[in-house]
Amino acid sequence: MIKSFSYEEVEKIIKTYSSKGQEYICGIDEVGRGCVAGPLVVCAVVAKSSTFIEGVKDSKKLSSTQREKLFSKIINTIEDVGFGIIPNDFIDKFGMSNSIRLAILIALSNLKLIPNLIITDYINIRTKEFEFFLKNLVKNERLINILEKLSLYSSNNSEVKYIPLPKADDRIQIVSMSSILAKVTRDRLMKHLSKKYPQYLWDKNKGYLTEEHLKSIIQNGISPIHRKSFLKFLEVK
Repeated sequence: MIKSFSYEEVEKIIKTYSSKGQEYICGIDEVGRGCVAGPLVVCAVVAKSSTFIEGVKDSKKLSSTQREKLFSKIINTIEDVGFGIIPNDFIDKFGMSNSIRLAILIALSNLKLIPNLIITDYINIRTKEFEFFLKNLVKNERLINILEKLSLYSSNNSEVKYIPLPKADDRIQIVSMSSILAKVTRDRLMKHLSKKYPQYLWDKNKGYLTEEHLKSIIQNGISPIHRKSFLKFLEVK
């Protein structure tokens, strides 16, 4: 069960960390959870708690033009950034819950700075179930290297405070920053994939199941980029 924090409690925690000289905080958000095609993208942003960029808010409340303009501002202002990208076939095999948590861990492992305070949009990786999944179900060279860093963010490490906050992407600006970076990055990936599979219109729908996207799947079948587990209701191959 995820421990519940209020917005006021999180603000107080941020101020407490800052007063102790731990000025760097980390915000994490994901994009692509509800898509039927393409990868899941998670972004971890590290910045000073005092960092503020005018116009930054939840990426869903911004136009694509606004997000693109803010992307460079954010990249040039923050201290560090890490991405975690999980492909569609992994999501099909291991499920969205494990995929999101793994993407968060990969994003954190790609950071040069190790934050002491991590705020995310109500996703908790510090669970015994997820650690069991990593240690017993996933076996490959890259993940072994990631596992070496797991102890930094595991449920046994009290030095790193991990706060899953509902609607954090709309209420905490550093999480909004990660939301924008993740959204722009994933949109660019889908536009690139659309060049190879133009019939699915991913440059427009970004992998979400719009009416046009659905019609295209029915007409052309399921591509190697689609999440088959999300399309079980369709009688197409």
